[in-house]
Amino acid sequence: MDSFNDKIAAKTGSYSLPIKCLTFSLLLFLLVNSTCIQTVDHQKEEPPIQNSPQSLPANSYTTMAEDHVYTVVEQMPMFPGCNEEDYQIRKKCAEKDMLRYLYKHLKYPPLAREQGIESNVVVRFIVEKDGSLTNFKTLKGAPILANEYIRVLKSMPDWLPGKQKGTPVRVQFNIPIKIHLEE
Repeated sequence: MDSFNDKIAAKTGSYSLPIKCLTFSLLLFLLVNSTCIQTVDHQKEEPPIQNSPQSLPANSYTTMAEDHVYTVVEQMPMFPGCNEEDYQIRKKCAEKDMLRYLYKHLKYPPLAREQGIESNVVVRFIVEKDGSLTNFKTLKGAPILANEYIRVLKSMPDWLPGKQKGTPVRVQFNIPIKIHLEE
C-alpha cells in the first residue's frame, strides 16, 4: 500500500521532508479546480439589486464590488518567486516554493510535542488585492498547532494577487495541513 508521502509525491512531484523528529505533511488544495472550497448558503437568497450604478450614492457601487471576496477566480493567487511564462508551470513552481517556506518556518510547539498533540489543521484566509494575507480563521484542528500554522502563514511574503477579468480581487483560501510527530 502506498504511504502518505508517496501520495503527496505523486501529486507534487516531491516527497515531504522530515524536520527534527517531525513531519509536516501538507494536503494542499492548490491544484486546478480544487484551490478553494466554495461555500454556498442555500437558505438565504439575496434579492436582486434594484438600483443601477447611476442611482446609488457616489462610491457605494464600487465599494460593494471592492469588498467582495471570491472563492474561485480566473487567475488564482499564488506564492511569489516564480517567473515562468506558462501559467501551469508557474503554478507548480509556486506550490513547491510555498512548501519549502512552510517546511523551513514551521516549528513544532514544545508543549504540543510533550503532550503528543497531533492534528489535522484547516486555516482559512484571504489573499487581498495587494497580495497580503489577512482574516485568518481556524476551521479545524488543535488550537496550539493551528496557532503555529497561522504564525507561519502571517510571516509569508505577499502573494501574487488573484485576478478576475484582469483586475486584482480578494480571494479566500482554505489550506489544510496534517501536523504530526515523526514516528
